[in-house]
Amino acid sequence: MKVNYYLGILLFLILLTSSSSFAAIGLPLASSDEVGLAAEIPIPEHIRNEYQLAQLLFNKGYFKAAIRHWRIAASAYRDSGDQANYAILLHKIASAQRAMGLNDRAIQGLQVAIKLAKENDLNSILPMMFANLGGAYLSMGDVEVAKKWLHEARVTALLDNQLAIEASVLNDMGSIKAYNEDYANALKDFRRAATLAVDNSRLLIAAKAETNAILAALKINQFDTVKSNLQAAALHLTELNQTYQVVTAGIKLAEAASKALRRNTDLYSEHILDINTLLNRGVAYAIKVDNTWLASQILGTLAGLYQSVEQYDDALVLNSKAVKYAQQIDSTELLYRWERQAGQIYAAKNDVDSAIQAYRLAVNALQPIRHQLTMQNIGKFSFMGIEGGVYLELADLLLQKSSTVQEPKKIADYLFEARDTVELQKEAELQDYFKDRCVADVKQQITQIDDTIASDTVVLYPILFPDRAELLVSYAGSIKRYTVPVKYDEITENVRALRIKLEKLTTRQYLPYARNLYNWLIAPIEPDLQAKNITTIVVIAGQSLRTIPMSVLHDGNEFLINKYALATTPGLKLTDPRPLRRGELKVLLTGLSESVQGFPPLNYVKGELDEIQDIYISKLLFNRAFVTKSISDSLQESNYAITHIASHSVFSGDINDSYILTYDSKITVNQLGQLANISHNRNRPIELLTLSACQTAAGDDRAALGLAGVAVKSGARSALASLWSINDRASSILVAEFYRQLLHENISKAEALKLAQAKLMKDVRYRHPGYWSPFLLIGNWL
Repeated sequence: MKVNYYLGILLFLILLTSSSSFAAIGLPLASSDEVGLAAEIPIPEHIRNEYQLAQLLFNKGYFKAAIRHWRIAASAYRDSGDQANYAILLHKIASAQRAMGLNDRAIQGLQVAIKLAKENDLNSILPMMFANLGGAYLSMGDVEVAKKWLHEARVTALLDNQLAIEASVLNDMGSIKAYNEDYANALKDFRRAATLAVDNSRLLIAAKAETNAILAALKINQFDTVKSNLQAAALHLTELNQTYQVVTAGIKLAEAASKALRRNTDLYSEHILDINTLLNRGVAYAIKVDNTWLASQILGTLAGLYQSVEQYDDALVLNSKAVKYAQQIDSTELLYRWERQAGQIYAAKNDVDSAIQAYRLAVNALQPIRHQLTMQNIGKFSFMGIEGGVYLELADLLLQKSSTVQEPKKIADYLFEARDTVELQKEAELQDYFKDRCVADVKQQITQIDDTIASDTVVLYPILFPDRAELLVSYAGSIKRYTVPVKYDEITENVRALRIKLEKLTTRQYLPYARNLYNWLIAPIEPDLQAKNITTIVVIAGQSLRTIPMSVLHDGNEFLINKYALATTPGLKLTDPRPLRRGELKVLLTGLSESVQGFPPLNYVKGELDEIQDIYISKLLFNRAFVTKSISDSLQESNYAITHIASHSVFSGDINDSYILTYDSKITVNQLGQLANISHNRNRPIELLTLSACQTAAGDDRAALGLAGVAVKSGARSALASLWSINDRASSILVAEFYRQLLHENISKAEALKLAQAKLMKDVRYRHPGYWSPFLLIGNWL
C-alpha cells in the first residue's frame, strides 16, 4: 500500500529548484464558488482595470487585495447612482470576506446587497445572494437563521431554474444536518447535491459535496460509500482546470482521504494516487500564481496523506518543506499545524525526543493565535475539540519521557512541564468558553502555587488519556506521578452515571460509581497522603470530572469529605493562593425569594440572608431592590470583600445562555465579571463570590467549565457555588454554617465548607449526598 513515491520526490525537487518568491496572503478558507456563478456586469472604462484586477486576485486566492480593488469599483458605481451594479460588487466583496473567514462582515454587506437587489429587480442574482448569506450564517454557527436563508435561496433558485444554486444549497443543508449529528440524512443531501451539480456541469460543487459525503459516511462507518465518494470527487477535480478554488477543494479532499485512511486502511485505492496527483498539480499552480501560503498548505496536506499510509520518512521530507514556506511568509497558523503534524509523525516513528521538540514548537506557535482560533469556533464545535488536543498530545509524550530517565530532577522537570502544558489547555478552554482573550490573564501577577503549598496540602492534577489516567500530585516542594490503567471512556461513563444518581435523593444508587472513582483517583495516592498527614486536597478538575463533586467519592466506609477538606480550581495559574484577609469583612447580600420570569420562588432565601446579616456587616438588596443597577451602584459605593447572590443561576455549555436571575432581568456571566471588576478597580478584589442556587446540566462539561471559571471571570479570589439546585432549606443551612466557620481565623475556606457539609450530613433530612455534595469551593482555598 503506497502513495506514488516518485511523484512526491519529483514534487520536492521541483520546489527545491524553484526560484519563485511567493507573496504572503491571508488565510483563505473558501468553501463555495458563489462568485463564479455571478452574472457578468457592464464595466465602465474608468474602473475596468480595478474590477478585472480584483477578479484576477480573487481567482488566485488573494482575497484581501481583491476586496481593496473591488471596493474602489463599488464606490464608483455607488457614486454614479448605479445601485444595481453596486449591489453585485457588494456581493463579490462579501464572497471574498467569507473566503477569509470574515463572516460577520460578509453578513453586513450581503444584507445591504440583497436590499438593493430587490429594489432594482435583480431577481436572477437573488438566489445566489440568499445562498451566500445562509452559508455565512452557517459558518457563524447560527443554524436557524442559516436555514431560513438557504430555504429562501432554494425556493427562488427553483423558480428561476437555477439548479446549480440548488446544488450548492443542498450541500449546505447537508452540512446543517451533519452539524446536528444527523449523518445519515446529511449523506442523502450531499449525494443529491453532487448528482444535481454533475447534471448541471458544476463539477467543483459536485467535488465538494462528495468530499462532505466522505466525512459524513465516516461518522456512520459506511466505508463502501467513502470509497465511491473518493473516486467521484477525485474524478471531478481531475477534469477541471487549475484555479485557486479547485486547488483548495483538492486539499479538502486530501484531508478527508487522510481521515478515512486512518480509520480504515482498506480504503486505499488507485484514487488515492489520483489525489496525490491533484496535489502535485496544485503545487505547480501555487508556483505559477506566486502563492506561498497555498504551496505550504498543499505540501503539508500531502505530508499528511503520506502519514496516513505510514510512509513516515517521506511525510517528514514534505512536512519540513511546508514548514519552511510557512516561515517565509510568517504564517503562525500554518507553522502550528505543520509542527504539530511533525510531532505526530515522529511519535508514530517512536522518536519521542524529536516528537517533543516538534510539539513544543507547535504549542509556542499556537499561543499567540489561540484567541483568533477560539473566536472562529462556531456553536458546539469548541476550540478544545478542534485544536486543543495538541496540549494533551505533548503532555503524553513528556510523561512517557519521564519514565525513561533516572535522575530525580529530570523526572520532576518533565512532570512539571507536562502539568504546565495541560495548564495551557485549561487557559485555552476558558478563553474558548468566555470568548475573551483576557479571561486567562486576570491573575497573571499571582504567586506560583508550587511555592506556597503548605505541608498539609496537596494539589491533585488528574489527566485523562484514552488508555489511562495520570495523577500528578504536587506536595510541598515536590511532584509525583501515579498512573492508573483505566480508560477515559470508563471514567467518563462512571462520572456521568454518578452525577445522575446523586440527584435521586431516595436511593444509594450513586455508591458503586462513587467507589469506582475513589479507587481510580484517590486510592493510588492515599498511602502518601496518610504518610504526609495531608488534610486538604485541591483538585484541578478537567474534562468530565468538572461535572461532579469530588467530596462524594467513597472508599466503602466514608466519603472523601469526611477525611479531607476539598477545593477545586480551573487551573493552577488561575488561582491566587493568598489567605483570606479576615479583619472587618463587609458583605453585599443580594437575593430573590419571589417567583419572577417563570422561575419558582426560593422560600428560604430570606432566612439565609437574615442569618448572614447576623454574622457580618452587610448591605441587603432583596427582591425588588435586587436589580442590576443597584448592584453596580453598591459596588461603586464601597469595597465588599464578599458578594453573596441567593438567586437562580443557570450555567450552560453556551456562555450566552448562562446567567443569574434578578428581579427585573438577567445578569450574564460577562456582566457579572464587569460588575465584580468595579470592586477590583477599587484596590480590593472580591475575596469570595457566593452563588447559592446554581444549576448546571448533567453531562455538560462546558457548563461545568463555565461554573468553574466564574471566579476567574469575576476576578474573585474564591467562589462558592453549586453544581445543581438543591432543597433551598438545605442550601440555607449549609451556606449559613459556612459563613459562621469563616469567622474563625484558624479555619480555611476549604475547612469551613467541610464543616458546613458535615453539619448537613448529621441532619437526618439531608444526609443524602444529593443535598450537601453539590457545593464547590472554587479557586483560593485558604
